[in-house]
Amino acid sequence: MVRGDLPLFWDQTQKIIASLANFYYFLLFEKPKGSEIMRGGFQMKPDFQHWTVAVAGQWNTRLFGPEWVIANLSGGEQVNAELLLATGLANLRLHWGGLILIPQQEMIIIGVKEGSDQTLQKAEELAIKILELLPHTPVQGCGINFGFTDADPPSEMLGLFRLQDSDKISDLEAAIKATEIKRQLEFKNEDYILNLTCSMGEKGVGLHLNYHYGVNSTSLAAKALAGKTVRHKSDSLKIIESLYNLLLESEEKDDG
Repeated sequence: MVRGDLPLFWDQTQKIIASLANFYYFLLFEKPKGSEIMRGGFQMKPDFQHWTVAVAGQWNTRLFGPEWVIANLSGGEQVNAELLLATGLANLRLHWGGLILIPQQEMIIIGVKEGSDQTLQKAEELAIKILELLPHTPVQGCGINFGFTDADPPSEMLGLFRLQDSDKISDLEAAIKATEIKRQLEFKNEDYILNLTCSMGEKGVGLHLNYHYGVNSTSLAAKALAGKTVRHKSDSLKIIESLYNLLLESEEKDDG
């Protein structure tokens, strides 16, 4: 299903997928070490707190206790559970085997501690397993996310953020503290919308890629996600290389 066929409801859902996944991960995750993308001495690092699989819906979070997760999701592997406070709400964070699961009433978020294909495949399989175990859950969309940051971006990237009104804003004796450029890309013969966000702030430049699927059932969400996480990682690196001439150099596991 392409975006032109989506009603307003799905348009709102894709915003939920992109914004809430970012919001909760920013609050709950420490920034890990990771790969670096190189361009002539400039480094762009994957921001693994934004490498997620997310499914929006109406979730019964009471099910996701450690015992149920061990019995049904982790394959018997020991699960570490943390209860963290964010914006006045208690958020359960469960992690095992390089995966991080955050169950929310409006969204299930699955994150990774490192960006290997094997770990991304595990995150995808976990999302599909949850969807299969809870087939009657109302679902409002799903997405796969990747994020990258550059604390010292090259001048070519900084030029992206010099918009037509930048000089006029400077004339007002106002400093531009942050700029964000968002694009929705619809690809021929694909059933997702890519939400590409480029942002610049005091900490440098960030790129976020959200592959949104406008599905309305657990079965359709499972079908949409199957075989997509590793593929979209590759898609993201190709897009970054094509648009910004940035290349992936190496990967290191997050030991944090």
